[in-house]
Amino acid sequence: MGKLTGIIRFTGKLGGLSIYEMNGQHIVRQSYGPDADTIRKNPNYQGLRERNQEFGLVSRAAKMLRSGFSTLLKELGDKDVHHRLTQTFLAIKNLDTQSEKGHRLVDIGLKTNEGRNLLSGFACRAAGRKDDAILSAGKQAIDNKVFSLSWSPELLLPKGGVEIWLDLVWIRADFANRKMASEALARTVLKKDSEPVLIPMPGTLEGKEGLLFLAIGVQYGRADGSVIGENQWKGLWVV
Repeated sequence: MGKLTGIIRFTGKLGGLSIYEMNGQHIVRQSYGPDADTIRKNPNYQGLRERNQEFGLVSRAAKMLRSGFSTLLKELGDKDVHHRLTQTFLAIKNLDTQSEKGHRLVDIGLKTNEGRNLLSGFACRAAGRKDDAILSAGKQAIDNKVFSLSWSPELLLPKGGVEIWLDLVWIRADFANRKMASEALARTVLKKDSEPVLIPMPGTLEGKEGLLFLAIGVQYGRADGSVIGENQWKGLWVV
């Protein structure tokens, strides 16, 4: 694998080379296999055409959902979120037993219990802290459309942490029709001995088409109000 460092800046194929952009860099690889016209017309490549078609649908759905909670990703520093979300969506798409190959959809896969379980608790930061109490609250929220969290001994605070900062985004996404609406809510702080946090789904999303998702940003604060930055974590649930 080579990297372009000169003034040439384009993507595509040139001779036997394939040039594409990844993480802000232009990568050069040698091209192998059949050309696009052969893949498009030759019946021997029917299976490949079906996989390519489905991958395109899955990648688009992952991008749409990720854009819905992009506000939670700004300071996360994890460039691999889209790739891991796409891989999860590919597995969920395979659970669509109603559609023909080449036309299987994430939407239908997510309507199965197995599909919802594959996505529920998806960590937007692979190495982030995971608090089982918050995970459980997120899972309950997708059932009753109200996020509820009370202070309990099960809450896993890092050393020096005295409070939990919660940022929630409710998302309604209709992947098939390329429609998405989201509502980011004001940050909520949960302190020891404070009242339970009750955050219902915004009324603006009621009646809209598509599946309902809940993205949660979690950070832990010290007594002086500063954040324990190494322990921030983002999670995703689906109704």
